[in-house]
Amino acid sequence: MTRTFRRIIIGLGLLFACNLVLQPAAAAAAATDAQVASFRLLWARTEDLVYDGVVSRSWVWGPEPLDYSYKDTYRYSASGPYTARAFRHYDKGRMEIDARQPAGSRWYIRGGALVKELVSGKVQTSETGEQQTLNPLNVATPAEIPVVGDPQVTIDTPTYATFTNYSFVKGVRAANRVGQSVNKLINHNADTIFYDPGDPKAQISTYETATGHNIPKAFTDYFTKTGMVLDANRNRVTEPLFDPLYVFGYPITEPYWARVQVGGKTKMVLLQLFERRVLSYTPSNDPDWQVEMGNVGLHYLAWRSQNELTFTGPPRLTLDQFRKVLAFYRSPVLGDAGDLYATIVNYGLDPGVALAFFVRESGAGTAVGYCGGQNSLDNKNWGNVRGEEDGVCGFQKFPTWKAGLEAWCRLMLKYYVNKGLNRMEDAIPVYAPSADGNNPAKYVKEMYSYILKWQGYDV
Repeated sequence: MTRTFRRIIIGLGLLFACNLVLQPAAAAAAATDAQVASFRLLWARTEDLVYDGVVSRSWVWGPEPLDYSYKDTYRYSASGPYTARAFRHYDKGRMEIDARQPAGSRWYIRGGALVKELVSGKVQTSETGEQQTLNPLNVATPAEIPVVGDPQVTIDTPTYATFTNYSFVKGVRAANRVGQSVNKLINHNADTIFYDPGDPKAQISTYETATGHNIPKAFTDYFTKTGMVLDANRNRVTEPLFDPLYVFGYPITEPYWARVQVGGKTKMVLLQLFERRVLSYTPSNDPDWQVEMGNVGLHYLAWRSQNELTFTGPPRLTLDQFRKVLAFYRSPVLGDAGDLYATIVNYGLDPGVALAFFVRESGAGTAVGYCGGQNSLDNKNWGNVRGEEDGVCGFQKFPTWKAGLEAWCRLMLKYYVNKGLNRMEDAIPVYAPSADGNNPAKYVKEMYSYILKWQGYDV
């Protein structure tokens, strides 16, 4: 396929709209009882009093752990083995065990550098900086998710992908501007214009030499914020809420002003990306809530879900994109695109993956195959599934393409999703086994290639 479509924008809204449940994966390292206790102790220090309503402030981690389904391995040296790590995900970030550190030490649990991965579109797999993409084609997929505010993307809304070519992950450094004001307004396309509201908290107060980026007063003041927390003995004490390097990491972008949607309303926000967190300053908020952390942990789970192909999950193609693909192939079901798209979503499946099977198995209903002089397209079989009532070429026959699609959806749920074969890497060897003359590894790559091309990536 040579035609390239504009990259679609998939936001967290689609993730929630699908009622997606991220289930723990068997391959993820199960935390020991001692590790769970360490996670809880770190969380309780700042969050317990917020959870109980004793203090009113924004979360440092989040109200409760989040389930996750992705599979990762990591190594701590260039020649060491890859091993699974114990994680605990929250809205604001991810806690992870550093197996090199003694239990109970400061860096035994550290915050994951999730923002770097969201911006680069790659997962870090070693302490020495090795990375891998979320697909077998080695195509980087920076997150098209708004860094702050509502999940819907607009032309004004900067996403993690907005900063890819303007961040330290690409080696970009800025000049020292201490004493000057943040005076650039950025949009989704990384276009900037002059904007200086004269806010004293937007004045640059620190230059971080490690990554070469400036930090405004609003955020450096936040770094020194104090409050009531629980110590290791659960005594209430007042002290600094966090160690900035430990919680945020180094800045990886310059600070920018941006127009973002918050609760459906446009707000002017000063934002900046750090290795582990995103910070925003909203002058129009109440003073105690002017500086907040973005939902990096939640965004990260959405990004992983969007890019690792599974039968279930948020729609990876919009209806318009779905329709354009059918039009490109001159599919006989183009006129029913809306109904077919809704049918797939109602089954809790991803229309993008369903369409990829349709294209792969039948050229979207146009690839002619003959068995005994009969046309296989007469089967109207969405994914060339077999059944008790065989049609042409030994595959099941259906009266309409929609009936074939519905049967395919039911079979995928029953025999794949519900049997732990949700990921394409796990499902394809069963769906198209090598014993039938298929090449499962090639098939998986083709599925990723279809989706990425339809989303507008260069493959």
